[in-house]
Amino acid sequence: MSKDRKIAYVKHPITTAQKKEICAKGLRIIDARFAPEGADIIDPNAKTKTQSKSPAEPPRSAEDVDKLLKSDLVNFLKGHGVEDPKGKVPELREQLKAIMFTNL
Repeated sequence: MSKDRKIAYVKHPITTAQKKEICAKGLRIIDARFAPEGADIIDPNAKTKTQSKSPAEPPRSAEDVDKLLKSDLVNFLKGHGVEDPKGKVPELREQLKAIMFTNL
């Protein structure tokens, strides 16, 4: 394996076919949990192809909260003092709305 190949931070688990596809592009696979902050994360099992280097913009309305991914919801909840946000996406959205938009 060549050390000068570019690195692909990939969310695991992945299939053998997905691994072959990524390696065929000349990329070296490293588990996404070891990715440095701000690195592109490849999630071959994601339903959408929205990959982002930077965190989502803070929601300005309750409707904006409904567009956030789970990872962004967890980050915003932690930013508002929730120590260990857990639950399904709809529950996390409602929790964040209650914290950010209580007097609307």
